[in-house]
Amino acid sequence: MTSLNRRLCLSVALLTAASLASWNAVTAQPSLGGAKKKANESKEDQNKKNDPAAKPKDPIVFGMGPDEKAHFEIDAKSKRNVIKFESKAPKETIEGKVTKIEGSLDFNPRKMDAIEGKFTIDWKDVDTGNKMRNEHMMSAPWVDAKSHPQIVFTVTGIENLSAKDKPIKSIKADLVGKMAINGKEKEMKIPVTLAYLETAGTPKKGEAPHEGLGIRAGKFKIALADFDIKGKGVGDKVAAELDFSTASMMLIGPEHKEEKKAVAPKTPMKKPPPPKGA
Repeated sequence: MTSLNRRLCLSVALLTAASLASWNAVTAQPSLGGAKKKANESKEDQNKKNDPAAKPKDPIVFGMGPDEKAHFEIDAKSKRNVIKFESKAPKETIEGKVTKIEGSLDFNPRKMDAIEGKFTIDWKDVDTGNKMRNEHMMSAPWVDAKSHPQIVFTVTGIENLSAKDKPIKSIKADLVGKMAINGKEKEMKIPVTLAYLETAGTPKKGEAPHEGLGIRAGKFKIALADFDIKGKGVGDKVAAELDFSTASMMLIGPEHKEEKKAVAPKTPMKKPPPPKGA
């Protein structure tokens, strides 16, 4: 091979090596668009981490009570049991109340994923402040109390739970169920505040304390037409909708059991080493 040919071959080899090195450098580095996209994705991930709404929320459950389905029965002796309503019509305003309420709820305070129960009121215990009006109210075409002597709200579920403080002692929610009046039923949601009490009432000597549940309902309405109540004067002397301003109850639950706190095991004391020369 002549000297000229050797120089030409060497030049071609050098050019080829330089081209390959340049190509490798280009392919090894991300494009400007790819780097920008990766930076945006990283920023989005960081924003999601910092966004409280993106973080999984803790379940709304009571921070006390048994971790099992428990039965809560209305305390018949409690003075907290009262339901008040008002009929505000153009010609007359009627205020009524009930203090005798029977009922119960069954649920797991530590899960609050399901709830069931029933609350019952006898028509004869509804007081409008006028004995004659009370008797008139319980007869047709108003309410047929002989055939349907009770007002019953059957609880089938719970929705829209919320709470502020931890450990949770009070929960706002909607009790879902069916209201039965005068032989008719209607699906209803009643806003309530449920307050859990680790001890309810004062136990008698020798009796164990029980846990309790206070219920306070928010304002709600009941339309008479939904329950086929259409006596003379509805809309004139009697409002078409009754406004319930107060509904509170005290329920007694299971026996209260103190939670045992974990105690760290004691570290055994090390024996001092024997003195030198012993």
